[in-house]
Amino acid sequence: MNTTDTDEESALHRSVQPCRRRNALASPLLRLPTELIFQIFEHAIEIKSVHRRPVLLVLTSTCHQLRGTGIAYPRLWATVDLTNPLMAELFLERCGYNPHTLIRFMSESEKTMGPVQNPRRDALWEKLGGCSFDGLRSIVFEGTEREFACSVVGILQRAPNVSNLDLRNFRYHPTRELPWPVGDSIPKLSTLHLRKFSISWTSLLLRNLTQLVLGLRPPGSSFGYTSMEVFLTALANCPNLEILSLAYTGPHPLYGHQDNCDTVVQLRRLRELSLEFRDTSAVGNTLSHISHPESTELAVYVPVGPNADLSEILSQALPHRNVRSVQHFRKSTTLTVHLLNEPMLFTDNLSVYFQGGGDFRVRAAGPRVLARLASKIVEIVGGDTIVSLSVATQGTGLPDGMWEALLHGLPRLERIYYDLQWAEGDWDFVDPFVSVFSQPYEGGPVCPQLLHLKLPGTMLLWGNSAMVLRRALKKRDGCGRRLKRIGPSGIVTEGLVLEEFRDLVDEVQ
Repeated sequence: MNTTDTDEESALHRSVQPCRRRNALASPLLRLPTELIFQIFEHAIEIKSVHRRPVLLVLTSTCHQLRGTGIAYPRLWATVDLTNPLMAELFLERCGYNPHTLIRFMSESEKTMGPVQNPRRDALWEKLGGCSFDGLRSIVFEGTEREFACSVVGILQRAPNVSNLDLRNFRYHPTRELPWPVGDSIPKLSTLHLRKFSISWTSLLLRNLTQLVLGLRPPGSSFGYTSMEVFLTALANCPNLEILSLAYTGPHPLYGHQDNCDTVVQLRRLRELSLEFRDTSAVGNTLSHISHPESTELAVYVPVGPNADLSEILSQALPHRNVRSVQHFRKSTTLTVHLLNEPMLFTDNLSVYFQGGGDFRVRAAGPRVLARLASKIVEIVGGDTIVSLSVATQGTGLPDGMWEALLHGLPRLERIYYDLQWAEGDWDFVDPFVSVFSQPYEGGPVCPQLLHLKLPGTMLLWGNSAMVLRRALKKRDGCGRRLKRIGPSGIVTEGLVLEEFRDLVDEVQ
């Protein structure tokens, strides 16, 4: 056994029974070509651990042949996790101190108590300081700015081929920009993820990227923001961007008049776009300056206060002038409206999250505001393409006006899923959904193409809602608009029977 093996690995070797090793000698795996065994190992090590041990150590503990095969292939050991200094030393030696990927995560105790001095890790950083890193391609780091500046920057200065950086600052608020010595060579990155690290929008690191993820928490100042012109210049330097995610960093109205900029950046390969700003109008303004293909998945986070008008906020985030940015969402077939602690809406390729401020709740918005919100949603996504509607609420149902906007604005609906959780009130009253669904619309039934309907079980079992719904389904049945399936949604009581509807639909679930 190699003298550099850790105590943990030695214990693992000793725990393997002799009979198991003899059986392994005859295993078909050992009859495979060595190159194929290497490929099997490479696929297996994508699994992080087995019983808290790196899976590679488990594999090489099966028998001495596989152990020898694994140790002879340095590339298998080239992903080095510095979180555990003992294990990192073993992996570094076996990859010849030429890692492909360096990883440093903070332990749970460090996250809870804060960073503590670790002499063994300090010694490991010092040892790495004397190595060359021609083969290093990726660094994933979670720690303090000081540790990054003292340890990681020095490695990057000797890593000319690094292409992926994923850096996470332990501090809640960054105090300064990403520490990078002036005059040092700049690596040619393809992926840059910075969380709670700030970076200048004129940095040479922001060139030819395929992934750019910048996440700051909103500090008291406008730290991390820039003008629209500088922001668009940075994007133009990355024409092949596939993923762009910005949280509290990017263009801001404080830096110049954003509306006066008429530049539009073409990002033809963009497939994921996420925007989260303190100023709602900055979201819509940013969208109007980015042209991207129809395959893009867009996530927009918009802040709201306790008395905010959600439809007005949505109009600012996705205004009419941004028709170029939202027109492809009209091809969505599924619309989800989620009104739990905070309202959200989703389509196949659009997500909007309303981040509540203070003691914000759905009921605080008021029925008229929610009705306007529903109308705005239908206007944005295009009601003629939606065939499936899913609504989840907590504590209270949607008001009549909101159901009218959804059901009247989505004429091609084939499926409705309505999950009302923790409902309050007397079920003897007709639920707003049933009230709207049962009233003729423009001389005919609401949602004439509807085939599948799932509603809260209590609504289907008793009270006036059940009776009104039955009458509505009977009328639909008489005019040839019979439902195929009806059933309860959400948490269902065991043994739920819906005999009252069996003669009006093809199937009751």
